[in-house]
Amino acid sequence: MPKLAFNVPHQLSQDEATRRLKQRIADARQSYQQQVSGLEEKWIDGRLDFRFSTMGITVKGHVTSAEAEVRVHVDLPLVALPFRGTIEKQVREELRKLLV
Repeated sequence: MPKLAFNVPHQLSQDEATRRLKQRIADARQSYQQQVSGLEEKWIDGRLDFRFSTMGITVKGHVTSAEAEVRVHVDLPLVALPFRGTIEKQVREELRKLLV
């Protein structure tokens, strides 16, 4: 299974970065409830383990909020491989805006 892994630096405390991530995920859950099913999320300290399905594709991974960066690790199904660059670009952009 292809992996998507990258870091997004920030100047926030770990607690503030985690708070913002939790709020954004809650907002996204509400906004995309029609497109996403089987959403599972588990927060342990600053780490979110997640799994969801969209358009028949299951995606899982984790996001870790650290003092100076947010680390993203996603296992992509092979069918999503052609969209890997687009997915990374969109997630990076969203995180940069969120963590300013």
